[in-house]
Amino acid sequence: MTPDHPLFPGVIDDMAGYLLAEGRPEEAEPLLRRALDLSERRHGRVSRSYGRRLAQLARMLASVGRQDEAEALRQEAHAIRNAMRG
Repeated sequence: MTPDHPLFPGVIDDMAGYLLAEGRPEEAEPLLRRALDLSERRHGRVSRSYGRRLAQLARMLASVGRQDEAEALRQEAHAIRNAMRG
C-alpha cells in the first residue's frame, strides 16, 4: 500500500493507536502527524477526517504533558467542527 492509497491514513492511525496502547507515545506522534498531513492533502483542513485526526493528536500531546500544544490543536479541531456545522 502506498501513501496515495485512500486507506493509508487509517492504517497509520491503527499503528499509532497500537503504539499508544503500548505506552509508546513518542513513537506514535510522528505517525499521527503523518496521518494528519495526508488527511489535509486529501480532504483539506475543514473536513471531518482532518478534524478527527487533529483531535487525536491533541489527546496524545495532552497525555504526555504537552498541554499548550494540545490546547492549540483542540481549539483548531473545535473551530473545524463549528465550521462544518455551518
